[in-house]
Amino acid sequence: MKKTDFTIRNTSLNGNIYSVSALTNNAQKNNKFEIHTHYDKFEIYYFIKGDLYFAFEGNRINIEEGSMVIIANGMLHRPIIKNPCLYFRKRILFSRDIFTEFNSSNTELYKMLQKTEIIVLEKQTVDKMKFDILFNEIEDFISQRTKYCDFCAMISIFSLLIKANNCVNAYNENKMELHNDKVLVIMRYIDDNLKECLTYKNLAKQFSMSEKSLYKFFKKETGFALGNYINERRIIKSQSILNSGKSAKEAAIETGFKDYTVFYRSFLKKTGITPLQYIKNLKDI
Repeated sequence: MKKTDFTIRNTSLNGNIYSVSALTNNAQKNNKFEIHTHYDKFEIYYFIKGDLYFAFEGNRINIEEGSMVIIANGMLHRPIIKNPCLYFRKRILFSRDIFTEFNSSNTELYKMLQKTEIIVLEKQTVDKMKFDILFNEIEDFISQRTKYCDFCAMISIFSLLIKANNCVNAYNENKMELHNDKVLVIMRYIDDNLKECLTYKNLAKQFSMSEKSLYKFFKKETGFALGNYINERRIIKSQSILNSGKSAKEAAIETGFKDYTVFYRSFLKKTGITPLQYIKNLKDI
């Protein structure tokens, strides 16, 4: 990184909320900003400067400078740089646990946001509704690291989320588009057949492509490496299966993990907890 690059991190006193401000002076068209998923955290991504689009669950979202994106936990996403640029962004991440800090209405808000998956707030909306001011308030509260400020940060987060949720119907329609219909067919096939053996060879044969062509095509159109995408979808689906009350072994089998040990390690690596710990945590929501 150049000397002008920086990353500033602040974490709330209870550790449930943290903020990240980062500037990359000369962001390149490469894989630096890889696909990732926050399994137990929501993210508010404030895009301030750069030339990029946002990849979300295999879709491309065109966003302008000054826009804000709210992403539910468990969703695949990454920024993809279009051209070399100065890339400045701010992020606030917060644990889903904050929804259980107060009353049942916050649990309903959690469910609505999970169902929506992503909210894109255009610059015009951010400015008009003063989302940027709320965002900066949250950052300030987090940096002070006191119990009082932690509480204020949570209140400001709820205020931002409620206002954003009310903007969904008015401002969040038709924001996502795939640049190639074929990639949508491939993604749907993968999601419908996670239990099967989804090797490059099998998928290439299924879609009449060479393995090399399939790899390059999928990466270009979605921003995600095909193998990473499949593994992420399997883990996400396994969470849904666990949420339905089934066992960890059943989740492993139904998502195509032939070996439970491989499932266990993949789940732990991606979520930070074991499948049994995940089941235990479900009781707290």
